[in-house]
Amino acid sequence: MPLYPVPGLEVFAWDEGGWLGSLARNGSHPMVYLRRDGAVFQAAEDVYAFVQLLRDGTDWRAGLVPEPGIQVYASREDAAREWSFLRRKASPR
Repeated sequence: MPLYPVPGLEVFAWDEGGWLGSLARNGSHPMVYLRRDGAVFQAAEDVYAFVQLLRDGTDWRAGLVPEPGIQVYASREDAAREWSFLRRKASPR
C-alpha cells in the first residue's frame, strides 16, 4: 500500500498509550488512535460513529483496526525530507 501525506491529525483526547483524533483524508475524517510507538489505528469511520460507540458503552479500543498506510513523522522537517511539496514556503496571509 503506498504512503500518502496526511495534512493533519486533530487530537482531542489522549491517554497513557497515545492520542485520539480526527484524521483528514480524501474528504473523510476517520477517528484514529495514534499509539506512542507511531502505529495508527482506526477507531471509527467518523466522529458520529465514534460517539455512537461511546453512547452504546462499547469499548472502542477493542475494535481498533490497523491503518498501515500512514507514516508519522516527528516533525515537519522530517516529513519534508521525503515529501517535496512540504519544502515550499507557505504564502503570507
